[in-house]
Amino acid sequence: GKLVILEADRNVEFQAPYGKHYKVRIPTFGRSLVYEPSSCELYVTSSSGDVYKINLEEGRFEEPLNERRNDVPGTTCCEISPTHRMLGVGGEDGILRFYDTRTASTTNNSLTSAFTSLDIATATSSYGFSDTTARDVTSLAFEDNGVMMAVGTSN
Repeated sequence: GKLVILEADRNVEFQAPYGKHYKVRIPTFGRSLVYEPSSCELYVTSSSGDVYKINLEEGRFEEPLNERRNDVPGTTCCEISPTHRMLGVGGEDGILRFYDTRTASTTNNSLTSAFTSLDIATATSSYGFSDTTARDVTSLAFEDNGVMMAVGTSN
């Protein structure tokens, strides 16, 4: 087994029982990471809005999930649904975006855009939250059955 560490200097370091195994530098500062075991891929959210995808089986970067083109100021957190392999990515704009990691676009065999999204401020306004301004999505967790999730915000 190995341990993955997201470092403040834009490095992703892989540790093994004998010490440092490998280190790779990502283009912008990372904020969180999640491992998807069935495809052996590591997803890293970043301050630029990109979600970097590292295929650990092949040892290379895949095309990032590029949210920069959708004017997302930055991605803050990510999590994989244990049941559906759906990737949830929280953004600084208060929007939670979902990607189906089982599918790929036909252009270059990678998924690059969200199939659906959820505006957290709008979704919670009917539950007594009167502040409907955009909040950073700071954390995300899926229940083991994959049906329910919890979302943390900056407010």
